[in-house]
Amino acid sequence: MAKLAFATFPRATFPRVTFPRAALHITALLTLLASNAGALTVLERDIDVQIDGTPGPGTVHEKLSLRVRLDNDEDVAAWGVYRVALDEHRDLRRLEIRVFPPTAAPGDKPLVDHPRDRIERNAPGILHTSRYYEIAQIQGLVPGAVVEVDEEVEHRPYYPVSKVFLRGTAPTESFNVRISSPNGPLRWFLHGPDDGLEIQEENGELVIRGQNLDAAQTPPLAPGGGERLGVLHYSWDARNSWEAIGNWYAGLAERAPGANHQVAVVAQELLGQRPDQEDEQRVEVLSRFVQEKIRYVAVLVGEGGYAPSSPNEVLERRWGDCKDKAVLLVELLQASGIDAWPVLIHSGGTSRAASRFPTPEAFNHAVVAWSDPRRETEYRFVDPTLSFGGAAWLHPATQGQDALIVRQGASQLVRVPVLSDDESRKIEIDGTVNDAGDFAGRAALVLRGELAYRMIGQLRQEPQRREELAGSLLAGLLSGAELGEPRVEAMEVGVPELRVEAPLQWAALVQGNAGKRSLALPSMRAAPDPELLEDRKMTVALPARTASTHWQLQLPTSWCPPVPRYEEIDNAVARFRQEVAHDGNILTVDRRTAILQRWVEPPGLAALAEVALAEHRAYRRRIRLRCE
Repeated sequence: MAKLAFATFPRATFPRVTFPRAALHITALLTLLASNAGALTVLERDIDVQIDGTPGPGTVHEKLSLRVRLDNDEDVAAWGVYRVALDEHRDLRRLEIRVFPPTAAPGDKPLVDHPRDRIERNAPGILHTSRYYEIAQIQGLVPGAVVEVDEEVEHRPYYPVSKVFLRGTAPTESFNVRISSPNGPLRWFLHGPDDGLEIQEENGELVIRGQNLDAAQTPPLAPGGGERLGVLHYSWDARNSWEAIGNWYAGLAERAPGANHQVAVVAQELLGQRPDQEDEQRVEVLSRFVQEKIRYVAVLVGEGGYAPSSPNEVLERRWGDCKDKAVLLVELLQASGIDAWPVLIHSGGTSRAASRFPTPEAFNHAVVAWSDPRRETEYRFVDPTLSFGGAAWLHPATQGQDALIVRQGASQLVRVPVLSDDESRKIEIDGTVNDAGDFAGRAALVLRGELAYRMIGQLRQEPQRREELAGSLLAGLLSGAELGEPRVEAMEVGVPELRVEAPLQWAALVQGNAGKRSLALPSMRAAPDPELLEDRKMTVALPARTASTHWQLQLPTSWCPPVPRYEEIDNAVARFRQEVAHDGNILTVDRRTAILQRWVEPPGLAALAEVALAEHRAYRRRIRLRCE
C-alpha cells in the first residue's frame, strides 16, 4: 500500500482581479508610502490637496512632504528605490529627495544626487496599461539616516472623488492632511479608526492632524484595506451618489458600439431551437460560453480601466477583461430575452467597499446581474471571469459585498448574498475496527466552491500529477494513516466540486484497554481558534463556509459503546452541531460548523466565540468507549 506525502490543507485564497484596480490609484502617493513602508519611524508627513474645478472631475494638485528615519537594515533595503505611480492622467510635477546621515548636524548639506528613471509596468496577463513609475535610486542610506521627500503631482481624475490613507504600518510622530475645495462643496467620509486624530472642517477646507500615532494594528483575522488603516474618502461634487456613479459608468459603456446582429446569432446558436428552455438553463449555457471561450486579459488604457470594449469586438477577438466579458454576457442574455445588467463590485478576501460613501473606487471588479421573475430575490449574480462553474456559483470573494447595478437612470446599490453552503469541505470515513484497535476502510475528502476551484485549476496545469496532488490533501488531513491509491473526481459544471477517495488503514486508531478505550477523530474546522477572539474589539474577517465530518465505524461486538451525545448551537453568525450515536456496534460521529457572515462586527463576536469554542472542544475531545 502506497504512502502519500504529507501536505498542508490549503488555505482559502481569492483571485486577483484588475477592474479597475490599476486605474484607481487616484492618490497612490498619499497611501502611506505604499511599498516604501517598513519598520521605520515617520517623523513628519504633511499632505496638501488643492481641488480646482467644479462641477466635474477638474484637477487635483497633491503635495506630499515626508520625513522618515530608517531604523534598521530592513528599512535601508526597503528605501533603496522610491517609486511614484503615474499614468496619462497623473503627472509628476516635482520630486526632491534629501538624505541626512545619522551624524548630520544642523546646517549640514544633505545628499541630493539620486539617479532617476522611468519604468513601464506590464504585469503578466495585462495586455497594456498607461501606468508607469518614476523611480529614484536613493543613495547614502544607512541605519539612522533621515530621508526627506517633497513630491507634487497633478491629477485629472475620471470622476470627482479621491482618497487618502491616514494610518500606516509605521509609527508616525506628526501627521497633517489639508484638503481644500474653494470652488465647490467638500464631502467626506472616514472609513476606519479615527482614534488619535483631530478633525476640523470650515469653509470648504478639511484639516486632519495626528501626533505620536502608533502603527496600524494587524491582529489575525483583521479586515483589510481602510478598515484597518483608516481611509479618508472625499468628493467635490454635491450631486455625487450611487445613482450618479451608475449613470457615469453607463455613459462610458455607451461610448463603445453596441452589440450587432452577430451577438444575437451566437446566442441563438448556443441555445438552439428550444423556446421552452428555462431562464436558468439559458443563463447557464451563455455564461459558460463567456467563461470558457472568451479568454481573460486585463486591458487598462486610460479610461480602459473603467470603460468596456464593444461586445462585437470582444466576441470577434475572443478575449477581454472582466468588464468586457460582463458586457458581452449582458448582451447575450438580453438577446435571449433575459433582463441583465453589468455590476460593479469589490472582490476581496478580507476587504470590503466603504459603501457609506459613493465612490467608484469602492469597486475593482465587474460581474453580471440578471432578473428571474419567478423568484422572490430581485437579482441573481454571475461572474463571467471565472474559468468554469457557470451561473450556479459565485466566488466567495464577491459574496456578501455591496454591488452597484448599472442601469441608466435606475442604478442602485445592493448586497450580494452569502452562500456559505457552496463553500464547503467534508471528510467521510467508513470502515471497521478490529480487536487490536486498528482501522481498515475508506476515506473521502469532498471540496466544494473556491477550494475545489483552485485545486481543479492546479490539476489542469499538472494532469500527470493529478492523483498525487489530490491524494496529498487527504494524506495531510489524516496524518499517521496509510492511504492506498486515490481516485479523483472533479465536477466543473455548477458549484465546482472535487472528491478524493482512497483506501485507508490506520494502526491503533482506538487506544486503551478493555472498558477504557478511546479514539480521536480528525475533523474539518471552519471557525477561528477561540483564543483569537478573547477580548477582541476589532471586526473579524473570515470566509463564510461550512465544514463537516462524518465517521462511521463498525466496532467489535464485545466493545462498550460511547455515551450518546448531541450538541447544537445556532445563532445569526454561525452554527455548530455534533452528534455521537451508535446502533448496535456501529459508531457514528457527525460534526458540522457553518460560518454565516464574512465580517463579524464587535456585537457579534460573542456569538462567533461560542461556536468557535464548541468546535474547538469537539475537535480536541476524545470519544470514550467505557463500559460504565
